[in-house]
Formats: sequence, C-alpha cells, structure tokens
Amino acid sequence: MTIKVSVSYNDQRWKRFNLARYITLLLSKVAQIHQIRLNNFSLSVLACGDVKIKELNKEYRKKKQRNERLSVAGYA
Repeated sequence: MTIKVSVSYNDQRWKRFNLARYITLLLSKVAQIHQIRLNNFSLSVLACGDVKIKELNKEYRKKKQRNERLSVAGYA
C-alpha cells in the first residue's frame, strides 16, 4: 500500500499540526478496516482559513459562504 499525502499551508496556524502524518495514518487505518487497496494513492490537502475557503467556494461552487471543506475530484 502506497499513500502519498501532500499538505499546502495557506494559513500558518495549521503548521503546528503534522497534518500529512495524521491524514496518512487515518487513510491507512480506513483502508485496513474496509480492506481497500490503495496502490499509488495520492491526496493533496490545502490547510487554509475562512477567507481562502470563501474564495474557493465562490470559484468552484458558486456559493458566497464558507464551509469546513471543499473537495474537487481529479483523475489522472
């Protein structure tokens, strides 16, 4: 099982957490519990604040309010 997690920090407050480590552990555990094979799996995460989330929601979801997450599927 190969899991690659990359985290970009738009808001420096998130840097105190080792998000890549936590996310990798979480994905590994979920894959183990549900017997999912994650071969060459990669995930990119943007750790940001409310202002950036509002910008992304406006651009991608055509909504003006913020929410706690935004996901955009990408396939190679």
